Amino acid sequence: MRKVLAISLALLLVIPLLGCAKKDGDNEEEEKEITAEDLLKKDLDDVNIVMVIAQQDFKDDEYAIPRQLFESLGATITVAAKTKGTCAGLDGLEVEADLALSEVNMDEFDGAIFIGGPGVESLYNDGDAHAVAQKTAEQGKVLGAICLAPVVLANAGVLDGVEVTVFETAKYHEAVEMIKKQGAIYAISEKTGLPYKVKISGNIITANGPLAAQDFAQRVAGLLKNQKILAEQKAKKEEMK
Repeated sequence: MRKVLAISLALLLVIPLLGCAKKDGDNEEEEKEITAEDLLKKDLDDVNIVMVIAQQDFKDDEYAIPRQLFESLGATITVAAKTKGTCAGLDGLEVEADLALSEVNMDEFDGAIFIGGPGVESLYNDGDAHAVAQKTAEQGKVLGAICLAPVVLANAGVLDGVEVTVFETAKYHEAVEMIKKQGAIYAISEKTGLPYKVKISGNIITANGPLAAQDFAQRVAGLLKNQKILAEQKAKKEEMK
C-alpha cells in the first residue's frame, strides 16, 4: 500500500513538472526531467534544507511545491522565520517555523531556500536573514530564492556580479532596480529576449514567481543532488588516503 501511495505521489509531482518544462521555453540551461522512477530513488536522503519564509504573507505555493518535491526525494526540511511559531501564508496556509533566523546554523544544512510573497519585504534588510544567505554562499552550498526573495540575497551582498531573475510587475518593478543596485545582473534570455523564469548561476538559483515554482523546485533538487554526489566522492577520496 505504501508503495502504491509513493508512486501516486511521484506521478502527481511529475505530471506538472513535465508540463512546466515544456512551457518554459526561456530557460536555456536544460535540466534532465525528474521521472517517477527518480522520485522513488530518494536521491536527497541525508540532505538537510532550511526554507526561509516570512512570518506573514509568504507565497503558499512557492513554499508548498518545493517542500513536497524535496521531501518526496528524501530530504529533511527545517523552516525558519524571524521568530519561531505559526507563519501565515498569503492564501491561508499555516506553517510552523522550527527555528528563528538567528538560530540557523548553516553548518547543519546543505542548502537554504528563501521563499517569496509580499511578506518577504520584511526580510529585505533583516540582519539575521542576511547572515543565513552570506554563510550559505561562503560555504558554497545551494542558495535559492524565488519571487521577491532575491532582493534579500542582493541586500545580503551575495549577488554582486551574479546573473539572477526576480519577480517583476508594474507594482513590484522596484525589485529589479533593488537587485541591480546591489550589483546583481538581471538576466535576459538571448533566445526569447525575456527575463528568465529560473536562472542558475553556480550554486545560486533564482526564480521569478509562483508560476515557476515547480521548475525552481526541480532545478534546486538537481543542484542538491550534484552537491551530494561531489561530497560523497570527496569523502571516499579522503578514506583512501
